[in-house]
Amino acid sequence: MKNRRGFTLIEAASVIVILMILAVGSFVYIGFTNGIKLDAAANKLAADIRYAQSRAMSYTVWHGVIFNVNPTNTYSVYSTDGSTDTVVEDPAKLASNLTVNLNTAYGATINSVSIQEGGNKIEFSPLGAPWTDKNGMLLSSEAGVVIGLAGQTKTITITQNTGKVNVE
Repeated sequence: MKNRRGFTLIEAASVIVILMILAVGSFVYIGFTNGIKLDAAANKLAADIRYAQSRAMSYTVWHGVIFNVNPTNTYSVYSTDGSTDTVVEDPAKLASNLTVNLNTAYGATINSVSIQEGGNKIEFSPLGAPWTDKNGMLLSSEAGVVIGLAGQTKTITITQNTGKVNVE
């Protein structure tokens, strides 16, 4: 009987092919999960902007969202009287403020905010119309917030006049 030492060429090739399949699968899986996380972050942000608009119309009190870009990566929903902004209670976590850190919650970053006059907040009148600020002006062009994760980006836009929120 022969004493075998080592692997045959077919065994070594089989192991290499299996490792390559696992590596490709893990890259696809990571890219897929990052896409899901980015979608979730974009949809959460869009829902919270809509929530601010809804509260403004329901309570007939100005409400808004303020964005803090990377490295802070947070946004807050607040009510305002024009001089004092008060962060509202999070309906999903009672007794806590509605401030979201996209990096902590989803691993995403707020890459940029484009609101006319270089602002970082959007406010809604009791009629639901988007303004740059209660003491500022009615939004006259589309506003946008770009968020990103692992090289992928999503843009959340707020339409002038109507305040319609879209995720692109």
